[in-house]
Amino acid sequence: MNKINLAGSWQMYLGKFSPDTVPSDEIRLPSTLSMEKKTPYHIEDITNHLTDPYEYRGSAVFVREIVLETLPDRIFLTLERTRMTKIYVDGVLAGEGDTLCGVQRFELTEYVKNPSFTLAVEVSNDRYPAGGGHMASPDTQTNWLGIVGEMSLILCDGLRIHGLRVTGDIENRTALVTFKLDAAEKGMAKIMFRTSCGDCIPADAQIRVPVNAGENSVSYTVALGKDAPLWSEHTPNVFELTVTAETETSSDEYKTTFGLRKFAAEGSKFTINGDITFLRGKHDGLTFPMTGYAPMDVDEWIRVLEIAKSYGINHYRFHTCTPPHAAFEAADRLGIYMAPEIPVWGALVSPANPNYNETSQNWIVAEGYRIIEEFGNHPSFVMFALGNELRGDRDVINGIVSAYKAFDGRRLYTQGSNNFFWDPLVLPCDDYFSGVRMSAHRHFRASFAMCDSPQGHIQTMRPNSSFTYDAALHPTEDYLYKDENPHNNPSVPVVSHEIGQFVTYPDYENELPRYENSLLKPRNFEIFRERLADAGLGDREKSIHKTSGALAVANYRDELETALRSESMAGFQILDLQDFDGQGTATVGILDAFMEPKGLISPEDWRKFCSDAVILCELDKFVFTAGEEIGVNFTAAIYREVPGNCTLHWSFGEYSGEIEDIRLTRGVNRIGSVKIPAEAERPCSKTLYVTLTGEAFEITNDYRVWLYPAAERRTSDTVTVAHTFDELKNAVDAGEKVLYLPERADNPNSVKGDYATDFWCYTQWEHM
Repeated sequence: MNKINLAGSWQMYLGKFSPDTVPSDEIRLPSTLSMEKKTPYHIEDITNHLTDPYEYRGSAVFVREIVLETLPDRIFLTLERTRMTKIYVDGVLAGEGDTLCGVQRFELTEYVKNPSFTLAVEVSNDRYPAGGGHMASPDTQTNWLGIVGEMSLILCDGLRIHGLRVTGDIENRTALVTFKLDAAEKGMAKIMFRTSCGDCIPADAQIRVPVNAGENSVSYTVALGKDAPLWSEHTPNVFELTVTAETETSSDEYKTTFGLRKFAAEGSKFTINGDITFLRGKHDGLTFPMTGYAPMDVDEWIRVLEIAKSYGINHYRFHTCTPPHAAFEAADRLGIYMAPEIPVWGALVSPANPNYNETSQNWIVAEGYRIIEEFGNHPSFVMFALGNELRGDRDVINGIVSAYKAFDGRRLYTQGSNNFFWDPLVLPCDDYFSGVRMSAHRHFRASFAMCDSPQGHIQTMRPNSSFTYDAALHPTEDYLYKDENPHNNPSVPVVSHEIGQFVTYPDYENELPRYENSLLKPRNFEIFRERLADAGLGDREKSIHKTSGALAVANYRDELETALRSESMAGFQILDLQDFDGQGTATVGILDAFMEPKGLISPEDWRKFCSDAVILCELDKFVFTAGEEIGVNFTAAIYREVPGNCTLHWSFGEYSGEIEDIRLTRGVNRIGSVKIPAEAERPCSKTLYVTLTGEAFEITNDYRVWLYPAAERRTSDTVTVAHTFDELKNAVDAGEKVLYLPERADNPNSVKGDYATDFWCYTQWEHM
């Protein structure tokens, strides 16, 4: 096999392919039209998302003259990441591709008649079969047009390995390797397997198999050794596998990576290699303002994932998109649990439904298989969802996902993320469930937009650190909403979908300069800044950013800790650790869209409530009056190895104490409780500190509590209390001092106050 790199200069023209069109321009590939500035510059006053100033929808044709030394037996074209394509060889249509997530591969053998030929690639970013989700959304990575990944010609002789799959067995420390072997003629083939992983002893094997002319199936179990290392978030051991096939006249080689791991659902929990784990996830829509598309190099993905990991993240959920191989390879190395999705956001229905679209639905199903096949060997690829917030026919959805599971059982599957969110139901195909509620009031997310009310506990309840989702997931007899949907009690792990969404006002001074060298431009931020100045608040933008950010961090902490102390929860997916600068410009991250900190909280402090080991103090409220008792329950959420004997130390002002001889297990540990006198001669705040220690182990947390002296309610003979506008007007006209406390019924347009920042930035928007 010989690979020819096609990166470099190509001729190009805009529009559909025409054999009579002479290219009038050049472009450097891999890249996009926008990155190479091949269309007119324009900036619109768009507030819903960042702006691609070179946005273009349509087609472009890239042309290159190819000169080979000789004609090979077989020739293939590889385009790693592009849009809808048509391939022409010397003006003749030689293939079409429509995968947005996978790698497009074309066999050109029958079309290449001479060693010198003209290769033309028509790429279109218009009229996708099924919308494209965040693979083609202006809200995230933009609807770019180009080719951004590997571009190569593969020249083969009479032997070719393809479709290789590796299935690890952690009990026996073996790897089942299956693949297709295309042979030009009948004979014997020698197959050699070589595996290596770090410092472990390489495992080599060799077999001889008879082959027929055409496609042959080969299967072999490679023994990796009894001490072969396993893969997990804590031990991301990656094996390299090289398979070589030889006959008397030809040979081929195939390289891949894999990991020995078993990511499973056991009851209400996820396990990795038999150990309970908890998913601390973030949403990702492939937002990269510098280029408008996801990076294709491993180093950049390692940089991004390491930032997320520094904030305690061990899981990525990709909203209606799938990242490239580089992202999976980085996740393999760092131990990140990846959950891609098919780029679909809509309805899946049966052929009997009048809205059935055969072309669209067939593409969706096929794209799922392509994702599974293309990325299936990556150990980080542990979960797969059909799409986002799907609706339609549950039986159809269940059938599609069940077929995926039968096709490849190396990961867990679910019907989608937050499907049928007004009427959710766990389906038979679900290995786990991703959503926000089990019925109208049985929430397991803490905040909601008013369009999706009723709202969550952070928005409606007195601030506390004791609320859990256990009753909502598995209602008891006395639970208020147990009869809403009594049969929808999940027996699979539950992951909360797109939690948080607490908006922080932008820090224009620090964020806007980051866009100077980026493709995407922040016209939305500029408009918001102008609006603030027009309102006479331009000098307060820093303080608004800081205060909104402080409240957002407090809300995120509440949300994450609620999930961690809920014994029925298996994980969460934040929207988002970084800003999601689309769908109304949702500045919901503690990091900006470049994954840069906003100065709101350090990674170390964030990990106090987002980590594989968290110590929690449960309080029913944070405001106390002198004379009350402050009741505290101590809980530890542990998902890593810990010492067999730990000690908890707490302090609150002059009070302190210890709990010794604590035996911790993986999961939620109820450790004990204390009661502390609330004492205050004047209004003040104090901090409750807690530390859990053991041999080479220490985690801490802290909670701020407000204290007030006991006081009698006093009335005033000099102040009039008015509850209606007429009472207010009469008192003012009489020259009295007035305290105006209007009744809600008299103020139907008043905005209800919540102890939370704005949710997401809900507005009217379109998704693809």
